[in-house]
Order: sequence, then structure tokens, then C-alpha cells
Amino acid sequence: METLPRFGISRTDMMKRVARFNELKGSDGGLPDSKAPRCERVLYNVIGFQPPKDSGGAVTSPVGDDASRLAAIPISEGFNLGYCRAKPGKGPMMHNHDTNETFIPMTGSDKLGKSESSRGTGS
Repeated sequence: METLPRFGISRTDMMKRVARFNELKGSDGGLPDSKAPRCERVLYNVIGFQPPKDSGGAVTSPVGDDASRLAAIPISEGFNLGYCRAKPGKGPMMHNHDTNETFIPMTGSDKLGKSESSRGTGS
């Protein structure tokens, strides 16, 4: 049986990877639809998203520049975990981009739609 190497990590280093929900700072801007009617929301960037250092500005954050700067745990691995707080009937417009998104309603319910281009394709 293979044994994985063990290594210690200091509490200080571990705490750099801990985010407390009540300490998150939200942003309501930085995306193209941020100020559009029915799109008001606050984005809380928990993990990431900092563009990779070698991207030369070609990679943009899926949470927008404002929330990107407020990441509780800033990483540059091209991954993001965040929360979106929106009132019923509000939130982001239907959109697409080259990053994956997972939606997890924390309270209430959510209604997600399909774009016209994907209708009937089974996707």
C-alpha cells in the first residue's frame, strides 16, 4: 500500500484558507448587467478569482472586477467560489462564458432558464 508523505502546516498558513461568511465583503458592480433593471444583486467572492499571472489581462473574473478584488481567499488557479444575494425576481441576466458555474440556492428557490440557442438540444 502506498503511503502519502505527511507534512505540517502552521495555523497561520491554514487560516489564510479559511473564510467566515459573516466577514465576507460584497460588491454590487463590476459586471455588464450589474446596474440593469431586475439584475440588482450582491456578489460575495469567497475563493478566487484572481487572473493567472501569465494571462496578460486576457482572462476576466466571472464575478467581475469589483468582487474579484474582495476575495476572502485570493487564488490564481482559475477557480472561483462565490455567493450571489438577490431578491426574488432579481439576479444575473442569462449569459455564457468560458468558466463553469454551479448554482446553489441558500434559501428559497431558484428559477434557471435555458438560452434560445440551447433549447431542444437536451443540454
